[in-house]
Amino acid sequence: MAYTVKDAAGNTIYMDGAGTGADSGNAITPNSTLIGATNEAAAAADNSTSGLNGLLKRIAQRLTSLIALLPSSIGQKAKTGSLSVTLASDQDALPITDNSGSITVDGMVSVTAGANNIGDVDIAPKTLAYVSGTAASSGDNTLISAPGSGSIYISTIFVQNTTTTATTCLLKDGTTEIFRMLAQNQGDGVRLQFPAGREMKLSATTALKLNLSGANTHNYSVVYFTE
Repeated sequence: MAYTVKDAAGNTIYMDGAGTGADSGNAITPNSTLIGATNEAAAAADNSTSGLNGLLKRIAQRLTSLIALLPSSIGQKAKTGSLSVTLASDQDALPITDNSGSITVDGMVSVTAGANNIGDVDIAPKTLAYVSGTAASSGDNTLISAPGSGSIYISTIFVQNTTTTATTCLLKDGTTEIFRMLAQNQGDGVRLQFPAGREMKLSATTALKLNLSGANTHNYSVVYFTE
C-alpha cells in the first residue's frame, strides 16, 4: 500500500529526488534541510529553526544535563550528592508525633560530646529570686504572692519553728495542700530542695502559702523563679 506525504501547503514531499512543478524542492534526501546534515550543530534553543538532526541533538543535550542532576545511585547521600528539596513559602505546619510521650523544651538547650556517652544536655540557668521572713498567723500566710501570669517554680524552701509550741505546718499551692509536717519543738523544721529542671511547679497564677495550726512564729526562706 502506497502513501503520499504532503506538507502544510499541500505539496507532495518525496523521500528521494526532487519533485516537479509545484512540488519542486520538496524532496527529503539524506542531507536535505528538513533532516539536516549529519554534522549539523545542535539547535541553540528549544524553539530554534533547525533540521531534524539539530533538534534531536538539542534533545540529547537536555537529557544529558537532566541526568547529570540525578544521584548516581539510590540510598542515603550527602547534600552534594542528593536532590535539592525546598519547602514552599506557604507550607502548612508539619505535625510532630511524640508516640504518646511529651516534648518540652524550656530555654536554651545545648548538646556537647561526652567522653563515654552520646552527649551531655546543659540547661541554661534560670534567674532565681529569693524571699525570707517570718510567718506567725494562725491559718494561711502568703510566702510568695500569685504572679500575674505563669507559675511559681520552687527550687529550695526552708521552714523552721522558732517557738516551743508544737505546730502543724502545711505548704499550699493556693488552696491545695502539697506538703505537711509537724514542728514539735523549737528549731524543728524542714528543708526541701529540687534539682534544676525538676523544680516544684505550682499552678498557674497561684500563690505559695504556709498554713500554721497556731499563731506560732516560723522562719522561712524560699528560692524560686516564675515563668
